[in-house]
Amino acid sequence: GDGAFKEIVAMSNHEYDIDLLCKVTSSHYYYVTHKDTEKFLHLILHKKHHYKAVRSKNTRDQRWDFEDMCDVRFRVCKFRINPPGSDDEWEVLITNLDRNEYPLARMKEIYHLRWGIETSFRELKYDLSGIQFHSKKDQ
Repeated sequence: GDGAFKEIVAMSNHEYDIDLLCKVTSSHYYYVTHKDTEKFLHLILHKKHHYKAVRSKNTRDQRWDFEDMCDVRFRVCKFRINPPGSDDEWEVLITNLDRNEYPLARMKEIYHLRWGIETSFRELKYDLSGIQFHSKKDQ
């Protein structure tokens, strides 16, 4: 399920600073039987382990299959990243930073600081003919 992310994508072009909660399970059965009634239910997929047919009473089953929910809360901040009058460009940040310590205005400042660093780094790469620095290959 990607309900929470659909809700983020559907946000209108206004500033937001909202909390969202996702419910997470690793039980495929729970997911299939509850996905239509639980608004933001997500299934965590994981490798199934194969176990010996015969186990001693001391062998622990360590699969992470359970039907209990794990609530994941996060904060969604949406704001304009260019001046009004030009084409609308918006940024959405998903964070767990405290709203009192990091209000929306501060989140914008931090974002713009980060953007300046990335832009400067890109320009420096081109100026130094270091365009291949982004590659994973040694060549």
